[in-house]
Order: sequence, then structure tokens, then C-alpha cells
Amino acid sequence: MGRINTKKRGKVYEYFFEGAKVNNKRTRISKSGFRTKNEAYLAGMKAYDEYINGKNKEEAQMSYSDYLDYWMKEYFEINYKYSTAKRYRELFDAIKKILGKYRICNITPYLLNQALLKLYQKTGNKESLRNYQKVIKSSLRDAANYFGFIECNPAGNLQIPRVLSFELKKNRIKHIYIKEEIERILLRFQNNTTFTCAFLTACYTGMRTGEVFALTWNDIDLQNRLIRINKTVYSKLKDEKGSYAGTDVIKYPFKIIHHELQIENCRFYDLRGSYATKCLRNGVEIKDVADILGHKRIETT
Repeated sequence: MGRINTKKRGKVYEYFFEGAKVNNKRTRISKSGFRTKNEAYLAGMKAYDEYINGKNKEEAQMSYSDYLDYWMKEYFEINYKYSTAKRYRELFDAIKKILGKYRICNITPYLLNQALLKLYQKTGNKESLRNYQKVIKSSLRDAANYFGFIECNPAGNLQIPRVLSFELKKNRIKHIYIKEEIERILLRFQNNTTFTCAFLTACYTGMRTGEVFALTWNDIDLQNRLIRINKTVYSKLKDEKGSYAGTDVIKYPFKIIHHELQIENCRFYDLRGSYATKCLRNGVEIKDVADILGHKRIETT
């Protein structure tokens, strides 16, 4: 193994070399059709190098900037919705400024962690940073596992640094929904009854997320206009089929709210704080608001 051979076959030349044994039998790798012996030999040298070192040495030298564009065109746009692809493309510029000049074969986990730190300085919010993380992780995963341009995925264990996770959580400002935002959300999801009912319930009662999604018809007294809160979705017993609709039903709608409606940094849980703010602005005593929300101390409210 290792010797490149050539021979003439009719009017053309062929190269061949020994491959790995299969079932302890020798194998040969060959290709014919070359006009000259030298042409066949040079092609054989290239084929042997690719056989030993992998076919994608040239692609591995591609800059991450060029690779992102290639990945978007050759993989992402083919396999994902237009709106998702558009959202990912909008993140490319910031990533390219930090990582674009590096060859994909030279990108390391340390380099990626440093990139997340720099992206945090640019964004300062958890949602945007997680979106950048998704682009980096999925693009490099496909460079290794789908295209085979690199042997290992350097982003396989890429996490937001713990110091940033703490800072993002500590510095997060609660979103107070305004009337115009609520109207836009309800209009956008007018055909999604489950989400709309949950959204309106939280909006006009201040109930916790888990409490909203634990409600059953037995908890609702339409005649007396009462809702009994006696459980959360995390303690609710499963139905006879062994399942129930949990809080996952709000995940996709909130992606639309953040990216399509451009209402950023808001959560379903923020409806609770928005309800409390509305009550206080309408003159309800803070002790009564704390009572409604189930807070033992008014400082929490």
C-alpha cells in the first residue's frame, strides 16, 4: 500500500493503488481514461492523498465567513423554512466580524467561547446570545457531520459561559406589555385557540404560567366568574392517556413574537408583572395586588 501504479488500457491510461483489505482480501482503487501516463500518475497521487488524508482538505481551508454562506445555500435553505433561514442570515454579520477570518479547520472550542464573550458585549441579552450560539453550533455540526469538511465539531459542547448565564439572569429587566403589543399578539394568533386562551387568562388574572396550564373546566365557574387555583402544571395528574398539554405550547408562538412581531425580551411569565402594574396604575392598593398574586410580602410585588 502506498505505491501508485499506471498502465495503458487500449488508447488511455489507468492509475491504481492498493486499498485496505476487506475480509482479509486485497482491494484495488483505480480509475481509467487519462490521455497520458503522466496525467494518470498525477491523478493517482491526488486520489491516494485524498484516500489517506480525507477528501476535503481544500474545503477545510475555507474561511468561516465563506462557509456560513455555503452552508446557508447548500443545506439550510433546502431543509428549513424561509423565515427561519432569513432569521439565521440576519445573525451572520456579527458572527463573521469575530470568527469570519478563521479557517474552519482551525476553529477551536476556546476560540468559540471567546467569540460568545464578545457577542455578549455586543448584545447584552440572553435571547440574542442564544441565537448566535445556535447558528455557530449547527453550522459547525454540519461542517463535520453533513459535509465532512472537518473531522471533529469544535462546537459540540459549546455552552454560554457560566459567568454570562449568571449576569444575563441577574440583569434581565421584566417586560411590561402595552395595549398595542397585546392586540398585535392576539391578532397574529387568532387561529391558535390554545395559545390565545392561555395568553388572555394570564393577561387578565396575573396567574403564574404553571397555574394557567394546569387549569381544567372543573376549575372554572363561568356563572360566578371565578377561577379556582389549586395546582400547577408541574403537579397536575396526567389524564387517562398518560399525558397533558404542558407549557411547551407557548415556545413556538414566542419565537414568532420575538422575531416576526419584533417584541423582544418578553416572556409569557411577564404577563403576570404586566397585570400587577396595570392594577397599581388603576389605583388598586398594593396589599390587595399582593393578595391577588399570592405574594406573602408586598416587597415581592
